[in-house]
Amino acid sequence: WDAAFAVKEFDVFLSHTWHTKGIWKFLSLSLQITWIHILLWGLGAAIFCEFLFFVDVLPPLGNPRDVSFRGYEGMAPLSLWAVVGECTCVIPFLLAPWMPLANQRFAFLDVASIHQVDEDMKERGIYGLGGFLKASKELRILWSPPYLTRLWCIFELAAYRISNPAGKIVLKPLFLEASVLACWLGTHAAIILWLVMSVHLASGNSVLFLSFVPFIAVFHSLRKNFLMKRQLLNDIRNFDLDAVECRTNFDKAFVHAAILEWYGGTDAFTEYVRGPLQEELVSQQRTGVQISYCMILVAPYFSVGISTFTGLLKTNAPIHISASYFLGGLVGFWLCWLAAMVQFALFLCDRLARPLVPRLDILQTIFIFAVMAVTAFCGLQLGNRAYRNSLLTASIWAAVSILFLWLMNGGFCMCCRKSFRK
Repeated sequence: WDAAFAVKEFDVFLSHTWHTKGIWKFLSLSLQITWIHILLWGLGAAIFCEFLFFVDVLPPLGNPRDVSFRGYEGMAPLSLWAVVGECTCVIPFLLAPWMPLANQRFAFLDVASIHQVDEDMKERGIYGLGGFLKASKELRILWSPPYLTRLWCIFELAAYRISNPAGKIVLKPLFLEASVLACWLGTHAAIILWLVMSVHLASGNSVLFLSFVPFIAVFHSLRKNFLMKRQLLNDIRNFDLDAVECRTNFDKAFVHAAILEWYGGTDAFTEYVRGPLQEELVSQQRTGVQISYCMILVAPYFSVGISTFTGLLKTNAPIHISASYFLGGLVGFWLCWLAAMVQFALFLCDRLARPLVPRLDILQTIFIFAVMAVTAFCGLQLGNRAYRNSLLTASIWAAVSILFLWLMNGGFCMCCRKSFRK
């Protein structure tokens, strides 16, 4: 309350239930706010570290690699400092509450915007929620399983659409950012494992794929999170106002009276939730994640490509060879193909979230891991062959990878909708 101050309107009204631990809301909002800082910090740190290696300030960490292109043979140093630099991208995430924003936005958060000690002020704030909602441009729902069972959460939904017909309702399930963070930790665990093995053992594709093992745990966690998505859709589809809970009878009578006045009855409001509201909220959901989160997950592996590219530049390889690797390796495989693989993995975890045989559930996860490993390996081999052959084949491979990424990030659904309309 001491940090809050008066404003004329809110950019965002954060709607949530107190029955879900605050840490999950903090992590979700932190990622929503700092994803751009994470990307820029990681990329900037990776490039800066590689620059220090290029000018011989930092020594190489990995073993030299064979450089074999058509008509050219040589050895290129592998610095791996880009991987070390990229791993520092966790810093802006940990500093999320203090990170600067391009546009200052004001949010209503009940724990800060409503006095939590003075009972009179607290009561005025609670029963004045309708006014706060009317003054908010966006209602952001931080959904968790208990959300649609809490009466005050339902009141916020009902009041916002009546008091602010042109306002935007945005559904942000907490499991989405939880899934991204699980993947994020998994990719960094895998890349750090690969870095350690590369420095102390050997570097190569076999070692790289061995470092993918932590993703078995990541995929298993993702499947559990995506089960919540089915619960979300089921809760909206089967919403029942009579089953919603409230701590006091007075609050229950207050909310029911408001809904009766606004919608003409509880049945009409139930139909609104199951009908128009369900269509509005479900249309916002997608199988994968937004492209910004996808890039965050790919960044640790993209830094490996940056290290390899820097090694080529340091050996003074012919310009067409460096250009071929930049297009076919750095852009084609390490960025676009792996980003498409991230979306494909999330698609499989979503579609196969429910255990087919509960006692053998782990085998279902291992199947997803095996499909992803084979697909990534095939992409790596295709990329290697493309950029080692010629600049033309590297360009074609990069174009195919960009197309594949576009298809996996909603392009396929867009094409299907257009075909259906025709």
